[in-house]
Amino acid sequence: MVYLIHGEDSFACEQALANLQQAEIPSAVVDLAVTRLDGTTLTIATLIEHCAAAPFLSPRRLVIVEGLAGRLEKGQSGALLKQLQDYLPRLSESTLLVFRERSALSSRHPLVVLVGKFGQVKEFSPPRGRELSRWIAEQVRREGAEITPAACDLLAATSGSDPATLHHEIEKLVSYVGPQGQIDETLVGELASAGRLSDIFALVDAIGQRRRARAMLELRRLLQAGQHPLYILSMVVRQFRLLLQVKGIPAGERQPEQVARLLGVHPYVAEKTIAQGQSFRREELERIYHRLLHADHEIKTGRHEDEMALELAIVEVTGP
Repeated sequence: MVYLIHGEDSFACEQALANLQQAEIPSAVVDLAVTRLDGTTLTIATLIEHCAAAPFLSPRRLVIVEGLAGRLEKGQSGALLKQLQDYLPRLSESTLLVFRERSALSSRHPLVVLVGKFGQVKEFSPPRGRELSRWIAEQVRREGAEITPAACDLLAATSGSDPATLHHEIEKLVSYVGPQGQIDETLVGELASAGRLSDIFALVDAIGQRRRARAMLELRRLLQAGQHPLYILSMVVRQFRLLLQVKGIPAGERQPEQVARLLGVHPYVAEKTIAQGQSFRREELERIYHRLLHADHEIKTGRHEDEMALELAIVEVTGP
């Protein structure tokens, strides 16, 4: 059987992969029955060699190929695509072949089309807006506790929309209240990593004020605190997207409570975003937003290392 697991929700993707492995591979022989291959350099001969190997002490063999999609875009590797088309129908029944991609692929992408012919394509997108609060509540219940709606909103506001980051915060909160305990707004404010949001606001402030040195200092603080460059970039992109949305709201309706309801964010985030918006013209916001999206694309396509792409983007958007 062949699968494609892709999408922006890395937490859900890894969870789906773990569930598949747990269902098909005995835990005692994972090291013997699971193989991970680098799709950026993979040859069809190497793939066939691993997929054709008989499983040892396990009913199935799991072969995971990561990062192949980029090579198949725009016909860059037509020979490899043809080889895959010829081989997949002959894949051993005892082998589970999983293509894992860390970004969302279009429905027309060659890998999506190919796997769709012979197996299953599973895309996972992160929850947004009110759906994010419902997702938080469901994760808390799975961990054996309860959370109030206000606490859900505050956790989403302070920890961002990355499911992996949120799940880490949820685990901390559930550990604190214990089984069947309740998480309220006060507890989220005390235990969740609200400081990260303040640091993101400080970085956006520095960008708005064209203070390049200050922006680089705020970026360095976030990196030294252990925040991944892609997480930082996603939070800054999110904030500039909110700033653009606020610019589209009539000036007379830009009250924190109204903006919070319209954008589905916490009032604290709305209040800060309204204040920050005064430092930008709409055309500036659009330019910065698109430059940050370009940095995200550079990272995910491997054109630049994550930190370098982020630093270059900040240098550019804080220029004249």
